[in-house]
Amino acid sequence: MELRLDEIALGYQQQLGRVLNDYYCARCHDPESTPERVSNHDNLTAKPHAFTEGPLLNAMSDADLASIVGHGGPALNKSPEMPPYAYTLRKTDVDALIAYIRAVADPPYRPKGLTYAKY
Repeated sequence: MELRLDEIALGYQQQLGRVLNDYYCARCHDPESTPERVSNHDNLTAKPHAFTEGPLLNAMSDADLASIVGHGGPALNKSPEMPPYAYTLRKTDVDALIAYIRAVADPPYRPKGLTYAKY
């Protein structure tokens, strides 16, 4: 039996994004129900992507993610079941949510234009 525990140290902005995720996003983007939160994932026609889906989300720019969060799925020809949050979340909230999505992506998000050292 293998026990795997992954923890990610989150900065302030990422931590705020996690709180916003738990309040606004996890109901649809996390397929697992808990006693505290019932998942709506199975009730949706288009299954929302988990925020850990690095191959898909890492390919999207921050501007594209902000557009989907602010204007809903149709902003980028995605599902209309993704509601717009432009009148609910401030820009700083959306930035924090994107920072959280970038922090939990698997594989990790690597911004273009930066050079990463290999060990």
